[in-house]
Formats: sequence, C-alpha cells, structure tokens
Amino acid sequence: MARDFHDKPFSDETKLKLELFRRYTREWISVFLTQKKYKRINIFDYFAGPGRDVSGYSGSPLVVVDELKKYCEVKADLKNFGVDVCLFFYDSDRKKIDELAKNIDRIECRKGCCQIKVETKPFEEAFTDSIPILENQKSANLVILDPFGVSDVTPDIVSRLAGIETTDILLFIPSSYLRRFKDDPQFVARQGLDPAELENIEHGQIHRYVFDHYKSEIPDDLEYFMAPFSIKKGSNIHGIMFGSRCLLGLDKFLKVCWSLDKKTGEANYNIDDDIIWSGQHSLFPELNVTTKARYFINSLIDELRKHSVDNRMMYKFVLESGFATSKARDILIQLQTEGIIDVRLIDARKGAFYLNWKNYLKRERRVEFRLLEP
Repeated sequence: MARDFHDKPFSDETKLKLELFRRYTREWISVFLTQKKYKRINIFDYFAGPGRDVSGYSGSPLVVVDELKKYCEVKADLKNFGVDVCLFFYDSDRKKIDELAKNIDRIECRKGCCQIKVETKPFEEAFTDSIPILENQKSANLVILDPFGVSDVTPDIVSRLAGIETTDILLFIPSSYLRRFKDDPQFVARQGLDPAELENIEHGQIHRYVFDHYKSEIPDDLEYFMAPFSIKKGSNIHGIMFGSRCLLGLDKFLKVCWSLDKKTGEANYNIDDDIIWSGQHSLFPELNVTTKARYFINSLIDELRKHSVDNRMMYKFVLESGFATSKARDILIQLQTEGIIDVRLIDARKGAFYLNWKNYLKRERRVEFRLLEP
C-alpha cells in the first residue's frame, strides 16, 4: 500500500502530526545546539516528499529547516557555533526531491550554518548509507521516519536505531492499516505481528498494540525509552512512536504530547473511553479521573509498598509511566493532601519535588516519597 497526500491540502490530523514533529524538533535543537559535547548534529528525514502540500503548508523537512532558522535568529547568543549542523533529506521520487530542493532554497537561512543534502534514494539504500554517520560517537542524531506505507519500516529498523547512542527517533505508523493487511503472509512476517491478535485488538487501542509490539523487539539488555501518541482520522487510527537512549529525550517528548493532549498526553481522541474526558462527572469518584491516571496511581502505590522512592527514582517512574512531570506533580500533591503518601524533605524546599533531568543526572537526592500506612 502506498499513500501520497502532498497533492491535496493536509488534513487536520496530518497537521497535528507535523505540529508534534515541530515541537519535538524545537526541543531537540535547543538541547544539542547549546552543548559542547557533540561536534555535529544530524537530522535525517528518509521520506521527505516535496516539503509541503498544495496549499503551502510545511511538511517535516521544511519544519526542520524553519525551526533551525528560528533558533539561530532568536537564540544565536546561546548557540555553540562549534557544532556542525547537517540535514539529510531523502525520497525515492526524483520529482518530489527536485521540488523539495526548490522549497528549501526559498526559506533556508543564508548564513550557511547548515549543510543540507537533498537526494533521490530509496529508504533501504539511504538508511544503509547513513549508518556510518549515525554511529559516529561525536554526533547526535534525530531520525524522522514518516513512510508512505507500512512495508518500509519494521521493528528491525527501530531496534537497529535503538542500538545507536544519542539517536532519537520519531516514527509515524499507519497502525490501522496493519490490521487491514493481516492476511498477507509476507507482510505479517516482515512486521512480526500475530494476525489473530490484530483481529482481536479493540479498535481504539490499535496503535498502543503496535507500539507495544515494536517496544518488545528492543533487546532486553538495552535501556531504551519509548512512548506513543495515537491519532484518529475518521475510522482510522494511526500514530507516532518516539524512542531514545536518553531519559531527557523522553521527558521532552512527553512534554510535547501533554501540550497537545492535556487529558492523557497520548491521543487526539478519548483513547480509554473515560467519562471525565468530555467534562462529564460520575457519582463514583474513581471514574472522575482518567484510566491512565488511575493506573499510574495504583502502580505508584504498589511501588511504594515495596520501598520508598527518592526524586530521581520518581522522575524516571513518572516518565516511563507516560506522564509529563508537571502533570505527575499535580497527582503527587493530591496524594499528599489526601494522606496517601508522605514527602520527606532531604535537601529541599517545601513544595518542591525536584522531578527534573538536572537532579537526575547529578544523582541529587532531594526528597523521598513514602506510602503512609492506612
């Protein structure tokens, strides 16, 4: 199956996907353009297309170029100019690549800060050629995978990228189509999916299922952080998968997700059929929070039954549970107010939980969370 949506205006759902790409790219750039650790940053877009739709709305390659240009204009005083910025845009369609080159030329920064490579090349070849660049330990990489079908990118590709240090990925998967092609033996074998399981997955949960499948293929001995975002368009549900070797990457991604979905940080629809999602309330208090929040609370209580948790451990627990730290803080304050947990200050000011990358990286124990006995 192939799809091509550049010859018509992007849908609202496609614009949502691109907005997520934009916001995460902005966060990623702000981290790596200010560091001295890496001599080069690389951004790869393997299915770049012409760069915009017929109405002129920017696709992912122009989003990247635009965000870099804005950063240099607004935050030039923060930028480490010792970092080389290299952009790689590929597509198998020469006509689209020719158009992309023209579109980039219209908007790119004229200071010559970025090296931009625009090339006609099929994904498999482009990906193979990129490996030596990706594996350079002096580089940081952002990989955007937004294929025009479901056959190019597989769990093996994601696992290969997961094994490369300092490489974050944004992968769009048309998850509903995976169910549609479940009876194609060649396709199913390539994706490693179980047709019977696909048939029985609740429709609204299909992207979560596909995400869990991809995540399960990551080697057990590799600490890798992932999160999904589901997008519903008509009767179809597709979505984005994020992956990173660094917890800060997950922090930044979830921050973006919760800015787009303030209920669950995970979808543009009521993914768990929660009553509270549309503003309604139930007579049963437990139904007046989202399913995701209830699961987080119950999981946290189970964890605190085993041992106390300091701010560093809580930071990681929160992110791996799919919560932005700001949203988790609200829940922790509620649990503290209700007398369910106790927060002991170690080296902290009252009311601060220190759920952030800085304290995690420096291994600073500032507060301790304990479960209060009933």
